[in-house]
Amino acid sequence: MAQLDAVEAFLARLAMPEVACSLNTIWLDARLLPAYASLVSFPILFTTIASSTSNKSSTEAIGDTAVPQSLRQRIDAFIKQRGGWSIYTFNVVRTLAATTLVGLTIAAIVLSSEEWHDVARGTSQVPLGGGRPWDKLWDCTGRAEVGLLVGYAYAAILALCALVLSGSARASCSFHAALVLFVQFLVFAWRNLLPLAAFEGVPADGTIPWLLWTRGSLVTVVGCVLPGLVPRVYIPYDPVNPAANPAPEQTASLISFLFCGFLEPLILMSYQLPSLPYDKLPPLPDTDWSENLRKRAVTKLDPMVRRQLGLKERHLFIGLTEIFFWDWVKMAVGLMLQVIVGFLGPIGLNRLLTYMEKGGEGATIRPFVWISSIFLAPVLNALPLNLYNFVSTRMAVQGESILAQLIFEHALRVRSTDETAIPDSSSTTPATNTPTAASNIPNGTERPTLNEPGTETDTLVDTDGRESENCESQASTSAPSGTESTRGNKPIDQKTTAHHDVHLSGKINNLFGTDIGNVLSGRDFLVVLLNCPFEAIMAAWFLWIVLDWAAVVGMLFIVVTLPVPGMIGNMMQGTQSRMMQKKDVRAQSVTESVGIIRMIKMFGWESLVKQQLVERRMDEVRYIRLKKLLNIVNMEVGGMLPMVTMIITYAFWTLVQKRELDAARVFSSVPVFEMLRGDMMTMTMLLSNIVEAKVSLDRITAFLRSSHLLDKCQQQADEVSFSREDQQVAGDVIGFHNARFTWAEPSAGVVVSGQRDFCLHLDHLIFKEGELNIIVGPTGCGKTAILMALLGEMHFDKQGVESWFNLPRQHGIAYAAQESWVQNDTIRVGERGLTLSGGQKARITLARAVYSGAQILLLDDVLSALDVHTARWIVSKCLQGDLIEGRTVILVTHAVTLVTPISDNVISMNAHGQVISQGRLDGNLELDPILKEELEESNKTLQIIDKSEEDQNPVESTQGADGKLVAEEEMTEGRIRWATVHLMIEAYGGVFFWVFLTLAYTIAVGCEIVSTWWLAHWAQAYERSTGDVNVPYYLITYIVLFLLQETAWSVAQVFYTFASARACQYVHDALCESVFRSNLRWIDSTPVGRIISRFTGNLSEFDNGLTSLAEIMVRTTLSLVLRLAVILYMTPLFAIPSAVVLTLGLGLGHLYIHTQMSIRRLRSNWRSPLFNHLNAAVAGLISVRAYGAEDSFKAELRRRADAYSRPSRTFFNLARQAQWASTRTDVLRGLFASGLAAYFLYGRMGIGASTTGFSLAVAMEFSGSILTWVRYANMFELAANSLERIRDYLVIDHEPVPTERGKPPAYWPASGAIQVRNLSARYSKDGPTVLHNVSAEIRSGERIGIVGRTGSGKSSLALALLRLVPTEGEVHFDGRLTSDLNLDALRANIGIIPQDPTLISGTLRLNLDPYSQHDDAALYSALKAAGLLPASGVSNSTDLNLDSTVANAGSNFSVGQRQLIALARAILRRTRVLILDEATASVDGDTDAIIQASIRDELKHATLITIAHRLLTIMDYDKIMVLDGGKLVEFDTPWALLQNENGYFRSLVDASGDKQRVFAIAEKAGASAAAR
Repeated sequence: MAQLDAVEAFLARLAMPEVACSLNTIWLDARLLPAYASLVSFPILFTTIASSTSNKSSTEAIGDTAVPQSLRQRIDAFIKQRGGWSIYTFNVVRTLAATTLVGLTIAAIVLSSEEWHDVARGTSQVPLGGGRPWDKLWDCTGRAEVGLLVGYAYAAILALCALVLSGSARASCSFHAALVLFVQFLVFAWRNLLPLAAFEGVPADGTIPWLLWTRGSLVTVVGCVLPGLVPRVYIPYDPVNPAANPAPEQTASLISFLFCGFLEPLILMSYQLPSLPYDKLPPLPDTDWSENLRKRAVTKLDPMVRRQLGLKERHLFIGLTEIFFWDWVKMAVGLMLQVIVGFLGPIGLNRLLTYMEKGGEGATIRPFVWISSIFLAPVLNALPLNLYNFVSTRMAVQGESILAQLIFEHALRVRSTDETAIPDSSSTTPATNTPTAASNIPNGTERPTLNEPGTETDTLVDTDGRESENCESQASTSAPSGTESTRGNKPIDQKTTAHHDVHLSGKINNLFGTDIGNVLSGRDFLVVLLNCPFEAIMAAWFLWIVLDWAAVVGMLFIVVTLPVPGMIGNMMQGTQSRMMQKKDVRAQSVTESVGIIRMIKMFGWESLVKQQLVERRMDEVRYIRLKKLLNIVNMEVGGMLPMVTMIITYAFWTLVQKRELDAARVFSSVPVFEMLRGDMMTMTMLLSNIVEAKVSLDRITAFLRSSHLLDKCQQQADEVSFSREDQQVAGDVIGFHNARFTWAEPSAGVVVSGQRDFCLHLDHLIFKEGELNIIVGPTGCGKTAILMALLGEMHFDKQGVESWFNLPRQHGIAYAAQESWVQNDTIRVGERGLTLSGGQKARITLARAVYSGAQILLLDDVLSALDVHTARWIVSKCLQGDLIEGRTVILVTHAVTLVTPISDNVISMNAHGQVISQGRLDGNLELDPILKEELEESNKTLQIIDKSEEDQNPVESTQGADGKLVAEEEMTEGRIRWATVHLMIEAYGGVFFWVFLTLAYTIAVGCEIVSTWWLAHWAQAYERSTGDVNVPYYLITYIVLFLLQETAWSVAQVFYTFASARACQYVHDALCESVFRSNLRWIDSTPVGRIISRFTGNLSEFDNGLTSLAEIMVRTTLSLVLRLAVILYMTPLFAIPSAVVLTLGLGLGHLYIHTQMSIRRLRSNWRSPLFNHLNAAVAGLISVRAYGAEDSFKAELRRRADAYSRPSRTFFNLARQAQWASTRTDVLRGLFASGLAAYFLYGRMGIGASTTGFSLAVAMEFSGSILTWVRYANMFELAANSLERIRDYLVIDHEPVPTERGKPPAYWPASGAIQVRNLSARYSKDGPTVLHNVSAEIRSGERIGIVGRTGSGKSSLALALLRLVPTEGEVHFDGRLTSDLNLDALRANIGIIPQDPTLISGTLRLNLDPYSQHDDAALYSALKAAGLLPASGVSNSTDLNLDSTVANAGSNFSVGQRQLIALARAILRRTRVLILDEATASVDGDTDAIIQASIRDELKHATLITIAHRLLTIMDYDKIMVLDGGKLVEFDTPWALLQNENGYFRSLVDASGDKQRVFAIAEKAGASAAAR
C-alpha cells in the first residue's frame, strides 16, 4: 500500500502550502486569484451586457403594463423585476457582506504596516505584513492582500449593480459576483482550512485570529452557503410564452435541487391527505410542454418535414442524439463524478484501519479526515447520482411526449389499410403458413389494445389469405371492393392461427404502448458504455495499489470468465423471445376475447374461451419460469465471479506472495469487489434493455420511413398529381374520369402470396353538385370503395393526361362511416357507444355530419341500422329537410325503395363493381331492369305520411339523469390493502411457503455475515500471532462458508421461482374467471382498454415486477434485522443510535411511499385519456381526415400529453432510485458509519483494526440496507398496485355461479316453447326499467317477429330472455323456469345473432364450429343456407372456404358478410330457439329474401324470434310482437294486426313504402295458417 501512503503524504503537503513570499513569486500567490478572476470577468461581463442591450427582446414588454399606483405596488413591482423578495434579500445581504469584507481587507493591509515584532506570533509562516511600511516584506504580503481587496471590491460593485439593475444585466452581474466570491472562498479554504487536516498544518493567515475567522466566516456565508440556498430566477423556455407558475425545480436553490428539497412541500402535503388531488401537483415545466418539445424536435425527427427542408433521412437515434446531446453530456459528467467519489469510502476505510494497525506511527493526516470521508462518501455519491437521475428522467418524459406526437402525426398521414411490416423484436423463427400476430409485436411488459372491433377501418383491411388477382381484369371479372369481399384457400391450423398482419390501429398501439417505453428504458446506455467500464478501471487500479500482483491474477480470472455471462445472456434472450411470443399470442387472444365478450356471453362460450386463455397462459408461464431459472443462474454466476476473484486474489496474496492479509487490505478491498459484482449484474440487466430499445427504435424508424402514406402526403420528386387542377374541368366538379385506384402503390412491394391485388377503375362518374346522389348495388360490389377513393384514402394510379378525380374541400367535407365512429365524450356516450343501440349510434354519426358546416356530405349506409319508421323519418325530415338543401350529398345505401325516388342522381352498380347506370331515376330504369322491377311496386305505394308531433320524435332516452355510462377509473386511496396482501399470500400457496422461504434466506444471510466476520478473524490472526498463520485453514473455511451461502441462496430462489410461476397462473385464472363471469352492466360500463390493461400491463407487472420484488423484500428485511443484531452485539452502546437511524430511515420511507403511491395512481389514471384519444383517432382515422380535423386532434393530443406528463414528471423525480428518500438515508448512513468509526477510534481505543473493520462493514451494510429496504419497499408497494388493480376486478358484480341443481336433464330442451309472465328488465339493479311487465306465450316452432321504433326495447327483450340483464317476473323455456337454470345451459340452447356481429380471428371453420362438433359437409351447408355460398357450393366472387382467414374481429369481411357468417353459425348450432337481432340489416333486399327463405327451410323446427327493421322480412311469421317504450302493445298474427286500422303495427306499415306487398304477404300467410 505504498501508493496510498504516498497519496497521504501528498495530501499532507497540499494541506501545508508553501508560504514563503517574495517579489519574484508573488504573482503565484493564491491570494491574487480573486484579482485574476476579476480581470477575466470584467470584459466578459461587459460584452454580455452590451450584447443583451443591443439585442433587447421585445418580449420584455410582455406582462402587466399597468403602472402601479401606491408605493407598496411600486416596491413590489421593483422587487419582482429583480427576482422576488427572496433573491433580492440575498443580494442585499451579499452586498453588505462584500462591503464589510472590503473594509476588513483594508484593515488587514493597514495592520500589515506594523513592526515585525508586533505582528509575528511565532508561526512557521511569514506573518501578515513584514515590519516597516516600505520594506520588501510589506510589499510582498501587502500586495497579496491588495489582490484580495480587488476581488472583494469588484464583487461588492457587482452585487450593488444586481440590486438596481433588472433583466439580463442583473442576472449577469449577480452571476459574476457569485463566481468571484466563490473564488475568494476557495482561496480562504485552501490557505486556512485545508492545513487543519495535517498533523503539522496551521492556517496560513492566522497571524491575527479575529481577522482571519471574521473574514473567513463572511466569505464562507456569501461565497458558498447563501448561493447554495438562494432560489434561482425562473428563465422561460420561450420568452414569448412564459409559464404563469414555474415548476419548483426551475426555481429551486442549488442545494435544494441536489438534495431534492424542492419535493418536500409536495411530500408533506401528500402525507396529510388520503389521496393527492391532481391540481395539487407541481406545474409542468415549460421545457416539457409538448408544443415546445415539438418545435425543438420536429425538424430533427419527422421524415416528411426533413424532406420538405431538403434534409436527408436518417435513423431516429441520430435525431434523438442531436436533441438530447447536452443532456447526455450532463449525465456522463454525473456518472463520472459518481464513480470518483465512490472510492472515498474504501480509501478512507483503508487509511483509518492502517492508522489503527500502526497506532498512528508515520501518519501525516489526522484520522478525523478519514472518518469524514466515510461520512462524505455516500452523501457526495448521492449528489451526482441525483443529477444523473434528474436529467435522465426529464429526458424520459420529454422523449415520451416527442415520440408520441411524432408517431401520432405520422399516423394521420398513413393510409388506413397500411399493412407494412415493421421489424420484429423477437428472434427469427422458422416460417409457417400462418405466422402469428406476435411476430409483429415487440418485447415489452405492457400490451395495449391491438385492434378493437367496431373501428371504421375494420372493413377496409384487405388481409392475407386471399388469392392474388390480376388488377387489370379486376373491374370486369371480379368484385373490386376490398371492403366487402374475402378470399382464401390455404389450410390453417386453428390452434396457432392469428392475423398475419397487425391492423394499423394495432400497429400504432404497439408503437405507443410498447416501443416508446422500450426506447426510454434504454436511456441508461451510458451506464454500460461509460459508468461500468470506468468503475472497473478504477477498481482495478485500487486493487492493484492494495493487493499488488494478486489483484492482477484476480482480474485475469474475470477477463477469462467474461464469456460465461454472455452465454447465459444469449440463452436468456432466446427464452425471452419465446416468452414474448407466447405473451403476445395470449395478449392477442385476450384483446379479441374481451372485445367480443358480449357475444361470448350470449353464446355461453365462457368455458371455451377461459380454457383457451388458461392454456395459452400456461404456455407463457412455462417460459416465465424458465426465464426466472436462467436469471437465477445468471445472477449467481454474475455474483460468484467477483467473489471467486476475491478468493483467488486473497489466496495468491497469502499463499504465493506470502504476504499478510491485514484488516486494512481486507475491508477496503471487499467493497471494491462488491462494486465489480454490482457492475457485472448491472451490465447484464441493462444490456437486454438496450437491445430492446435498439429494436424498438428500428421499428419506429421503419414506421416513419416505410409506411404507405396518403397520396397528398407523398413528397417524392416524381410524385404525380392526383387532383384535376391541371385538367380542363369547369367548376367544383365532384367525380372521376378514367380513374384507377388501389389500396397501395404498385411500387410499394411485391404482393404476398394469397394477398389480393385490388384495384378500382371508374371510366366516368360525375356527382351532381347541390343534389342528393345515391350509390346502390348488391352486397360486395364496391360502393364504400368509391367514397374512399373520393376521400383520397386509396392510391390514385393516374392513367394519362385525361385521368383525374376531384373532391373540392374548400367548403368542407363531412363523412359518416358505415360503422359508427362515436367517441367516449360525445353526448355522454359510453365507450364505443356500447350503451346505445345500433340505430342511435348511426343517428349520432349522421347528426355529426348534417350539423357540420360542410358543403359536401359523404354518407356510407347510415340507414341500415334503423327500423323502417325511423329510416323513413330520417329520409323525410333530414335528407329532404332544410339542413340538406343546397348541399351535395353522396349516399351509399341498401334502402333502395326509400331513397332512390328522392334522389337526383342514382349510380347503380352490378355485383362485379361496374357502374351500369347513372343519372336520374327514369333513365336508369331503362338501363337497369333489376332496379326497375324493384321500384315499380314501390312507386305505387310510396307516400309520405304526416305524423303527429310524438311520431316526429321517435324515441326518448331511457338513461337516468344520474346514470354513469362509463365507470370512472378506479383509484384507491392510502397504502396497499390487506386484501391484496392476502391474495398474494394465497397465490403462493399459503403461509407455509413464506415460512420456509424465510428460514432459507435466514441461513443465506447468516452465512454472508459469518463469512465477513471470518475475514476479520483471519486478519486478526496476523495481529495476534507471532509465527506463521495457518492460511489454508482460514481460506478453506471461508470457501465452505461461501459455498454454503450460495447453496442456500440457490435453493431459496429455485423454490421461490416455482412458487411464483404458480402464483402467476393463479392470479391470471382468477382474473379470467371473474371477468368472464361478470354481468353485462359491468361490461358495458367498463372500457375494454381497462379490462385488457388488467390482463396485459398489470399482469405483466405482477409477472416481472411484483414476484421479483417480493423475494427481494424478504431477503432485504432479513438482512436488515440480522445486521442490526450483530451491531447491537458488537457495540451495545449503539443501540440508541441504531434505533434512531432505523426509525428515521423507515419514517422517511413511509413519507415517500405514501406520496409515490398517490402520484403513481394519478399517472396511471391520466395515461388512459391519452391512449383513449389515440385509439379514438385511429379508430376514426378516415372521419378525422375527411372532416379535416387533424390539427384539432393534434392539439388535443398535446393537451392530454401535457396532462399526463405533469404527474409523470413528479413521479420520476420521486421514483428513480427513490431520490428524495435515498439522499436523506445516505446522510443517515454516513452519520451512522462515521459515528461508529469515531467511537472505535476515540471511545474504545483498545479495540483492534479487524474488529473495527468488521463492525464498520456490517454498519455500512446495515445503513445501506435501510436505504435498500426503503427503495424496494416503495417499489414493492408500487408494483403491488398492479395486483390491487387486478383484485379490484375479482370483486366485481358477477352472474350466478353454476350449480348441480341448475343443470337441466339430458333431454332438455325437447321443444322451443317459451312462456313469459310479467317480465320486467333493467340494465343495472339501480337503473331505470327498460321492459315493463311483458307477458306472452310462444309455442314451439313458431316464428315470432318483434318490431318497434328504435329504442323501444326490442334488443332488451332478447337480452332479458338470455338473462344478460337483471329481470323480474318469470320466463319458462320448455317447461323450466330459466332463473333456475345455469346460465351456460340456458344460453347454449338459445341461439342469437346479435345486432353487431363479431368474429374471432382464425379461420372460417373456427368461427362456425369452435367446439369441432360438425363435419365439413354440415359447415358448407350452413354457409349455403346463409347465402355466403351459392347452391352449387362454388363461390364465384368471394372464394370462401372453411380455411379462409378471418382477421381480428372479422375486419377483412364487410359488415353484411359478418352478419351472414353469424347467421351460418346459428343455423349450424340448430338450437331450439333462435333470436335474430336485426341480423340482415346490412345486406341488400334480395340477399335478405334469400336468407329468410333459408331460415324457413333450415330452422323450420326451431322457435324463431326475429327483431327486424324490414317489415317484409317478418310478414309471413306466425305472430308479431309490437313494442313501444318497453311495453308490449300488440301481439297477434300479422293479418290480425293489419285489420286494426288504429293499431300501432298498422301505423308502421302505413309509414313504410311496401304497404301493398306487406298486406299481400300477410294475407297469404294468414290463409296458409288457416288451411293448416
